Amino acid sequence: MAVHQRKSGNKKKSVDDKELNKDNKKNDETNERNFESLSSKIPWRKIVTRFMLSLLMIFAVYWTSKKEDFHVFASQKDRIQLTSAQVSCSPAYKKDISKFNDCVPKHCGRLVTDIVVTPEEAAHLLRVSKKGLAFGGSSGGASILDLHSGALSYDSSFINIYEKIKAHGTNKIFTPEDFKVYRSVGMQQVNSIIEEERINLRGKNKKK
Repeated sequence: MAVHQRKSGNKKKSVDDKELNKDNKKNDETNERNFESLSSKIPWRKIVTRFMLSLLMIFAVYWTSKKEDFHVFASQKDRIQLTSAQVSCSPAYKKDISKFNDCVPKHCGRLVTDIVVTPEEAAHLLRVSKKGLAFGGSSGGASILDLHSGALSYDSSFINIYEKIKAHGTNKIFTPEDFKVYRSVGMQQVNSIIEEERINLRGKNKKK
C-alpha cells in the first residue's frame, strides 16, 4: 500500500509539472507577442531621425559659434572715455525727419562714455530715485520716475509724485540739491550729444 500511494503521488506531481510548464510556455508566448506588438507600434524610424537631426543642429550651432568673431562695443569692466558707432535709424524716425527739415541729428548711433556723469553724481541720483520710487513702483517691468514732469510708475499706470507727496502732508522729500544734480546731469548728457554730433540749436551742423 505504501508503494502504491507513493506512485500515485509521483504521478500527480508529474501532471502538475506538465501543467506548470504549459502555463509558463503560454506566458512566454504571450509576453513575446506583446513585445512584438509594442515594438511594431513604436515609431523607431522617427525617433532615430529626430535624434540625428538634433545632433546635427547642436553640432552646427557649436561650430558656427566658434567661427564667429564677436566685437565688444563697450565692456563693463573698462572705463571708457568715449566710443560711438552709427546704426540704422528706425522707420518712424526717418519719417519724422523727412517731414521736418530742422530735425537733428540726421543719423542715428550709439554713444558710450564714462566721463559725463561722475560716480558721486550717479550715487546722488540713485538716492533720489529710491526716495521717489518709495511712493510707487511698477507692477511689472521697469519703474519710471521723472522729476521734471512728476510722472511716477504706480502699478500699471502713472501718478504725479508731487501730488502724492503733498497728500502725505510733507514737501521735504526732495531737496534743492537733488534738483540741482538732476538738472546738471541732464544738461551734461545733452551737451555731450550736441558736441559728438556737431549740432547747433538752429538745426545746422557745425563745420568740422
